[in-house]
Amino acid sequence: MRRWLLISIAVVVLLLVGADLVLKSVAERWVGQRLKAQFSLTEPPSVSLSGFPFLLHLAEGRFSSATVTGSGTQTEGVSFESVTLTLTDLSFSVRSLVSGKASTIHAASGSGTATLSADQVAAALTARGVDFTVTLQNGTVLLHSSALKKDVTAVLSLSSSGMTLVARSTDPKLPITVTVPLPSFVLGLRYTNVTVSASGVVLAFRLDHASIGVG
Repeated sequence: MRRWLLISIAVVVLLLVGADLVLKSVAERWVGQRLKAQFSLTEPPSVSLSGFPFLLHLAEGRFSSATVTGSGTQTEGVSFESVTLTLTDLSFSVRSLVSGKASTIHAASGSGTATLSADQVAAALTARGVDFTVTLQNGTVLLHSSALKKDVTAVLSLSSSGMTLVARSTDPKLPITVTVPLPSFVLGLRYTNVTVSASGVVLAFRLDHASIGVG
């Protein structure tokens, strides 16, 4: 009898764990579908919600962290090759999310990166009225334009507000400066660093008291 009781308990536990994992997967896909529109993505992002048991966190309307990874973000005239975002201490309205109504996910803090390719940097500059082709190098970008006699090497930096990308020529004979306003695709976002390599331009950002609308 005791053996059958232990087996029954084990079966119940396995069923609960399985149901928890299935519901977690369904919820992550559901959130991803709604974040697709919020982040202007070409495909639903990959979403990972942290917390076990999932049902308990869902019932409380709180998760310790969540990671969102997406590609093809295009907003406010700037396209990103990929975006990775990690949020901590999330809270939300369970009733609104379950009913499918528009809701807001709040996060105490967060951080992430947004990556641009050479073509996307060129497109952002063109949108500002400057027709350049761009070659990425380690630490700098090489700007080419038919209007200039030679290519221009420039460094990328962020403005003091952290919301504008600045391309500044390193050649004193060609003092060219181009600014590109960066999108705040999440309320509470501020860019903190820019890194240039041959494979892409990576913008690091942080979030304070972030709010993400889903619906």
